This record gives sequence, C-alpha cells and structure tokens, in this order.
Amino acid sequence: MERETTATSPPGLYTTAADLAELSAEGVIVFALSGEIQAWNASAAELYGWSAAEVMGRDVDTVLAPPTYAPHPLAHARVRSEGRWSGRLLRRTANEGDKVFQVRWTLRVDANGAPDAIIEFSAATDQDEAFQRFKANEERYRQLFLRAPVPLMLADAQGIGALVRELKAAGVTDTIAFIEANPDYLDAALDIVAVAEVNERAVKVFGAQRPSDLVGPVRHLWADSPATFRRALIARIDGASYFAEETRMRTLDGRTVDILFSLAFPPPDAYMGASLMGLQDITDRRGAETQLQKLRSDLAHAARVSTLGELTASLAHELTQPLAAIAANGRTTLGWLDKAQPNIGRAKERAGRIVADAHRAAEIIQRIRGMATNRAPEGLALALNDLVREVLLFLDHDLDEKAIDVTTNLAADLPLAKGDRVQLQQVIVNLIINSMQALASSDASPRAIQVSTYLTPDQRIGFRLRDSGPGIATEHLDHVFAGFFTTKSDGMGMGLAICQSIIAAHGGEIEASNAPEGGACFKFALPAATPPRTAS
Repeated sequence: MERETTATSPPGLYTTAADLAELSAEGVIVFALSGEIQAWNASAAELYGWSAAEVMGRDVDTVLAPPTYAPHPLAHARVRSEGRWSGRLLRRTANEGDKVFQVRWTLRVDANGAPDAIIEFSAATDQDEAFQRFKANEERYRQLFLRAPVPLMLADAQGIGALVRELKAAGVTDTIAFIEANPDYLDAALDIVAVAEVNERAVKVFGAQRPSDLVGPVRHLWADSPATFRRALIARIDGASYFAEETRMRTLDGRTVDILFSLAFPPPDAYMGASLMGLQDITDRRGAETQLQKLRSDLAHAARVSTLGELTASLAHELTQPLAAIAANGRTTLGWLDKAQPNIGRAKERAGRIVADAHRAAEIIQRIRGMATNRAPEGLALALNDLVREVLLFLDHDLDEKAIDVTTNLAADLPLAKGDRVQLQQVIVNLIINSMQALASSDASPRAIQVSTYLTPDQRIGFRLRDSGPGIATEHLDHVFAGFFTTKSDGMGMGLAICQSIIAAHGGEIEASNAPEGGACFKFALPAATPPRTAS
C-alpha cells in the first residue's frame, strides 16, 4: 500500500506518524497503558540494543526495567492527570547493562478522547553525572524505606498484574463469584505475589534474623488469615487504589500477631508491578482493648449485683409465692390421700400444681443466677417483647409497692434481635428503675410508666420508655450517659453509662430526652437479626 503524502510534499517524502518516528533521532516507544509495546523505532533499537521484532507485544517493564527497580508511581500519575511527564529513568540495555536515560512521556488518546497509550521519547545522557545523581536519589529513598518506623514490605506483584489483565480481557466482571468458582486462582496468587524487600522494622516485628528471611512468596504470612489476602486480591482486581484491614499474621518465630495491614496498589492500568505493604503491629493495642472490655464487663456485673441488692424485696416476693403455693398444695394433697377413701384424682391435680410451682421457682432462680453470674456475652436471636415481659414480671412487686402503673404497647410481628439476653434485660431493668426512682422522689400524679416496642423506619427494633415524672433538667441532657454523672446523692452514676455501652456493643444507639407531653423519655434501637415479617 502506498503511503499518503500531502499535496505540497516533495515526491518520496514520508509524512505519516510512523515515518516521522522512524526519522527521529530520539528513541520513540509507544506502549499501551497495560504495558504492551506497540511501536519501537530505529533509534530506540540503537539506544537499547533490541530490535523492534524482539520487543513488539512484550511488556515494556519486563524489557526495560531492572529487576530491582520500577518507575516511580508519580510519573504514571502525572502523565495520566496532566498528559505529560519528563525525567530520568534507569533502564536496562541489551549490551551495556543499566544506564540512565532522559525520558519524556506523552499521553495518547483515541478517537473518542479516551487515553489508550503512552508515547515515550528517550535519549542518552551524560552517564557519569546522571548515573551518580540517580544513584544518590535512589539511596535517599531507600534509606527512608529501610528506616521508617512502620514495618514496610515491597511486594513484586507483576505476575498478579498479568493475571488481572487476563481476567479483564476475558470479560470477568464479578470478581467474588470468579474467586469462589476458581479457588485454584487464589492458591496460585499466594505463590505469585512475593516480598522483594523489607525494612528494618518489619524484620523485628516478624521475628526474622535478616531481611532476606522474609523475601519470597507471601503464603507463609497468610497462614492464619487467608481471607484477608483474598479480600486484598479482590480489591486489586477490582481496581482499588489501596486496601486496609485489621488482621492476624504469622511470624517466622511461630507467633501470631495482630496487624493493621495496608496495601498501596499501582494504578490498575499501569504496567509496573510493585505494591507497598504497611504492617503496623497492634497486638498491644488489641490487648488493651480486650482488657478494657473485661473491665467494662466486670463493671456491668457489679452493677447487676447492685441492682439485685436493691430488688431484694421483689426477689423474696417472687420466690415466696411459688414456695408458699407448693407448701399449701402439698398439705392439700396429703389431706386427700389421708381420707378413708383417698381421692386420687384430686391428689393428682394438686401434685400437678406442685410441679408447676416448682418449675416457676426454678425459673426465677435461674433468672437471678443469670443476672448475678459474670460470663461472656452471648449473641442469640431474641424477641424483645419477651424480654420486656420478663423484666416487668421481675419488677412487678416493686412497682406495686411504689404504686406505679405500667402500660405496654408491644408491636406484633417484630423481627428478632441478636444479642445477649442478660445484658439487654439489664438495660431495660436499669431504665425502669431510673423511672421508678424519679417518680418515687417526686409529687407526680398519677405515677405512670409507658413501655413500647416498634419497628423503626430503617427497619430496626425500637424500645421506648416514658414516665410521668419531672423529666430531665435541660443542662443535664447532654451528660446523662457519661460515666459517674448522677443527680442522686447516693448514686454511682454508672447505670446509664453501662446501658449505653451495652447498646453500642449490640450495634445500636440509645438516647434520652424530655417527652413533649411531660416526663423523661428513653429510646434505643437495635439491628434486626431476622427480616421483618410482612402481612401476606
């Protein structure tokens, strides 16, 4: 095919872009954003020592980047954002080893204006001066990496970059489904991704003797948390710029440490394959959090025991009723059996009542034991309405004694909540006792508490308590859930703080306000463990 020429061009003068590139004294290389070399002129062949036939279609980084060096990510970011970049790059050559070249990059766009390739113009430099300057810069950044106070690893993920490009070319769009359907892909990635370099802090954290102990495939690091590696891989495939997660990793001396793992990816369409991993040891912080949680649990336990002490009369009343009934029914049963003609039917009936009352007493004792025992919280599916009914039964005697009327409006067909029965009961008990004490110390009439459950607009399970007392002083509204804040002369100020801690641990929120119709109002909302039931 004949080349096109302009009308004013002398015969034989080539004017296509390819012709101009061939005539350029500079090395001209065109490579796709994914790295494949598309053009390589004669000057490039002279500069680098490879012919166009030897490099066309290959990855430019594989051809030109030294094994321990990848182009600075800022160069790729600059050319993508501004359309051009210039600077010095260390490059491999076929015959002269590594050399420094002066390079200019220009972003090429397609007919639709979308970036599709980078055009590189390169020229030789004064090697002595340029190389020394380059090595000085490289050493400066290397020392910053090696002496950083945070454990750092440089991962060579060129193989992953190639696999990512293969998936994109194959049209894979649902990465999670692909990984689940192809577990061998994840297993292969554990051997493909390799640590190329580590800093001093990483050597110490991971129990190594020397940096080279940690160089190699990352499989051993993820022996305890392969799921984190899986999520990081999915993030890389999906084009994320970074990934971060708290996880656990295996050290070389056999320990498992808590790590804040962060991973900076190269741009998804860049050809370089280096990823920077940050691995902050948070084992001590996790230990402190565990200790704090234990202290909170101990404090909540102390509050429950204190609450039981306050409710001694209610507990005695609850147990007295079934025990007295057992004694009365036992005497009646003996009476029916002692007659000249024993009434076996009546005796069986009374014996059945004895069994029922004994079960009731056992349930009361079990409920008291549950509140008094300091144990790890459970995550069970619970019906909030049942918890409310149990608490009101528990407090029934105390409410009667203080002449407080309780009304309930419990929504039907509420979804189940997921949580700890004893802890959530403790929240409801504390809120009702707060209202009881406020009513008992005021001249409110009538003395009333309204308890409601409902489904919130965002499909959570709501609880609301309103009393007819004096309400909460405006200046105290922002402090009622603060630890050790109390308006009572003999109060510890921990009841509402513990309530807030328990609700927060269950993924919910609690708030206090004054109801428009008067009195204090407390509300909390919990996530649903099951979807709401809808009318058929």
